Amino acid sequence: MSSYAIGAHLVWENGERPAFPLVKVITSLGRNEANDILLDDPKISSFHGNILNREDGFHLLDLKSRNGTLVNGSPITACALHDGDRIAFGDIMLRFQSQSPFPKALIPLARLNQKIQTIAFQSPALRKEADEILREVEHHQEFLKGLVEVVSDLAESSTLTHFADKLAALLTRKLECRSVTLSAEKPAALPKNPALEIVPWDPALAVETKSSAGSGGRLVRCVRAESGWSVQTAFDPGREAGWLAFTAQGAATEPREDVRDLLDLALLFGSVLWRNLQEIDSLHRRETGRLLDEKDRESRHRIESLERRNQELDEFLKQMRNQLVFAEGGPMERVQALARKLASVDLPVLITGETGTGKTYIAKLIHHASARAAKPFVVVDCSTLPANLIESELFGHEKGAFTGAMARKTGKVEACAGGTLFLDEIGDLPLELQGKLLRLVQEGRFERLGGNEVMQVDARIVAATHYDLDERVKTGRFRQDLYYRLHVLPLLMPPLRERTEDIPVLARHFIQKHFGNTAWIFTSDALVAIRNHAWPGNVRELENKLQRAWLFHSGDAISAGDLGLDSPSGNGTSQSVFTAAPSGAASSSHHSAHMASPAVTATAAGAASAGKTLEQYREEYESELLRNCLRQFKGNITRCAEHLQISRNTCKSMLRKYKLVQDDEDEA
Repeated sequence: MSSYAIGAHLVWENGERPAFPLVKVITSLGRNEANDILLDDPKISSFHGNILNREDGFHLLDLKSRNGTLVNGSPITACALHDGDRIAFGDIMLRFQSQSPFPKALIPLARLNQKIQTIAFQSPALRKEADEILREVEHHQEFLKGLVEVVSDLAESSTLTHFADKLAALLTRKLECRSVTLSAEKPAALPKNPALEIVPWDPALAVETKSSAGSGGRLVRCVRAESGWSVQTAFDPGREAGWLAFTAQGAATEPREDVRDLLDLALLFGSVLWRNLQEIDSLHRRETGRLLDEKDRESRHRIESLERRNQELDEFLKQMRNQLVFAEGGPMERVQALARKLASVDLPVLITGETGTGKTYIAKLIHHASARAAKPFVVVDCSTLPANLIESELFGHEKGAFTGAMARKTGKVEACAGGTLFLDEIGDLPLELQGKLLRLVQEGRFERLGGNEVMQVDARIVAATHYDLDERVKTGRFRQDLYYRLHVLPLLMPPLRERTEDIPVLARHFIQKHFGNTAWIFTSDALVAIRNHAWPGNVRELENKLQRAWLFHSGDAISAGDLGLDSPSGNGTSQSVFTAAPSGAASSSHHSAHMASPAVTATAAGAASAGKTLEQYREEYESELLRNCLRQFKGNITRCAEHLQISRNTCKSMLRKYKLVQDDEDEA
């Protein structure tokens, strides 16, 4: 964020309102109260325009308003702003000034809460009140952060039994109790084979819950007993399932008010989730029965659609959990905050940065944080598709469009209608296709290969590249008009060497992802090598190094050699325990004690000195990794492919390449 300009402001020509500081990346203007700047004029649209704070200065964007926007007397759609420009919104006249009169000390406060700062600037008498509001907001933010963690954990439940176990674990953790039991007003509503102890329903609890619970249908009750506090949490999942109660026994103290509030909201979410899980279970049984009895093709299609939707929801939950992968206050936290802001504006986004920095992750975050989250997120990797196939992959083709086109094919653009089209490595897109893509970005129109019908699609374009597109434009390898269309909302991904505080947090995340909650012991030379390595492959390289260590290490400790890094000078005998923390815990900054350091120096690959080529080392690593994976999953290729996150066909092809399976075998 430090590269963005700060300090500009808008001045009301008639002087009726104080100057407004432009300290946000996107400042919205219009009659609707949700805007940053409220313009009370009937000639002005609800969401009239945006002022974008970009690296190359401030830009004004008219959001197709009813009566338009004038800059220095001329109507505009989008333009750069210069010092002294006069902007007309209806009858309101504003003047843009690039130098702000406000003290720099107020700029960070304005970034925290734009509307609160407006109050502070306009009325000095209200500044004390604004400070109090900010403190209260900070308290609520901490509460909401805890609530998001709780709800995210509960939302991972795939069955009623799974949900009951997670809610019991939540109560045990928050109340520090000895045990949790489950009871139901209607025993038929209980999940099959629950891990919790089932106790009889208390009629007195039924009377109290139905008389005391609010319209949300939930209750938290605390009772003092000889063995400690007993906390009863009950909720009504609806659909005549009756009340359910989870009772925590033996809590040392009475729960605090904020803990009660947290449990109350968790129960509200739990009642909805319980009802949805019941519906999914019922639907699954009903549809599965129809499929088995009638072999109905339509039922099979509906089940596949549900599975695809579940996969999309799983991906969304992974995105929520991954928000806590990065160290607090680091560059990536600011990048994620900017990505959420860009998600609210339905304009093209261009993500730039080195290979392996997480551009795809940020693109998914933008999609899931936008109004298009329920629609498809479709990825096209322009670097992996041959030039003669990428047009068909993007736009589809008609039957007979080329040799082998036996039927009409729907392209990725058509498949993502209403959603987000992510064009990864856009810099590799052939020049002859860039004109067709420009038409799609400008007008939302395209034609299938070999067809004459003009298709219309509503899709947001998010592009990413590791190239300097400005340089490729100068050398004639990228169209300038397409570059300007894609470069509306730019976002730069910082390399891993510029955010070393993220390295230990990311390492814990990958260890937990691939190997579970495992304690790894690193020698001191490994810790120094990790800290000093330049990480040219960024996050992807870090993940690969940890997988290599899992494959090659022997004994109780991981050395720099196991990681494939140069060993620094020293005996490397001291060790440090490196434990994969549970999800969410990895975000704490104190976990970086052993590895977070600003010192980053380039290191040579130790393997190069052994006389082997990079390709030989890669093949040795791949064959050994596949052999161990095949042994771990007892020859099951499908599970090997899932573990390695590649397709089954790719996995089988690699196994054949290294002669780990026979060509004529048909493995699982």
